[in-house]
Amino acid sequence: MAHRTNSINLFRSRPPDIRAGVGEPRIFSKFICGTMFTQKSLVNFDLGKTPRGGDQEHSKFFKIYFLAVHSVTALDFGFDRNAKKLTKILISMFSISVRMGLAAVSFMSLWGRPNALALGWAPGTLLCENILVAVTYSASRSTFKCGDLFADLSTIDELFGSACDYRIESKMLLFTATMTVLRVVIYSTSRLVRADGFDFVDVLEVLNNLETMCMYLFLTVYFFVLFSIYCRFKKLRELMKNDFEIRRANLIYIALKDCTDKIKQSLDVPFLVVLVFTVLVVMVDVFITLEMIISNKYNMAVYVVRYLEITLDFLMLFAPVLLADMMAVQVDGLKITLHDRLCLNNGVDMKRYSSLAEFIGYVEARGCRLRACRVVPLDLTLPVTVFNVCVTYLIVMIQFADLY
Repeated sequence: MAHRTNSINLFRSRPPDIRAGVGEPRIFSKFICGTMFTQKSLVNFDLGKTPRGGDQEHSKFFKIYFLAVHSVTALDFGFDRNAKKLTKILISMFSISVRMGLAAVSFMSLWGRPNALALGWAPGTLLCENILVAVTYSASRSTFKCGDLFADLSTIDELFGSACDYRIESKMLLFTATMTVLRVVIYSTSRLVRADGFDFVDVLEVLNNLETMCMYLFLTVYFFVLFSIYCRFKKLRELMKNDFEIRRANLIYIALKDCTDKIKQSLDVPFLVVLVFTVLVVMVDVFITLEMIISNKYNMAVYVVRYLEITLDFLMLFAPVLLADMMAVQVDGLKITLHDRLCLNNGVDMKRYSSLAEFIGYVEARGCRLRACRVVPLDLTLPVTVFNVCVTYLIVMIQFADLY
């Protein structure tokens, strides 16, 4: 695989002397933050038995799950290495073509209706959003995809020296199922509380929910990418409280940061697209709901369901942001743990004191406060900022529309 992290390549090297079981282990080294790391410094970690992460086969669940995601969203997350590039392109084109065909039929049926723009703007906007997400993701220069990330994380787990069962698969399946059920329940409830019969508006709602589910699937993948890295940072912090070897911990931290930076290159721009379009759609939905309340067209249950849908959109949008903030909290806690060990050492063991000081310096120099495209901070200030923007511009829209 191209563009692999140097630290991961260090983990994956397989000296022939070790595999053969003869001779002294071949020494290889790499300077990291001024410290020489050698094979002998990794305690009992046997590099000859380390699996090559880039060559590992993913589980059947990951293959099936991400094939389904690829078929629905046209986003290839790199979990099927055996599939040809042409096959992947055809799957993406088929997914986009089917959704554009459904949208075209729906919008042609709207032609000539007096409220065509009001009915068709939401599914049309969401379709444009999903196509733009697929285009920006495919156009990313990064060749490091989610499949490579999970393979590298499996290799990093070998360095922990203990069992690492994060149950990512079961949690991902449960999260996706819960998200889908909530979306179906909200749609079904909105259909039940409306007094009118089934009409063409319901067909548009189905299209709207299809495009929203595509957005949810992308955010789900982004959420579990960050969650997988977060679990390793958390485990590293816990191990450092129990006198874990410093040089090994430094290597783990460097590898995790390399993986985080590389995977963000392919996910940052699509996330910004989702952020902008979600804010736009939510603001217009709130405005339309206010108009419905003032005109008193429906009962209160309709408005409650619409606001529940808006709340679910925001929860899905900010779920990855929450994980990014939690990662930063774990790294901050790791700094405190390292400083505690430094104070307890108090110069008794100068070699360990020097290693701790270098590790602390590296963690402080390369922290974990993430930004999307180096512009948008991925922390808990983002939901507050988005909420303030929505409220400000909704007030402006209400004043121009004379709704008060």
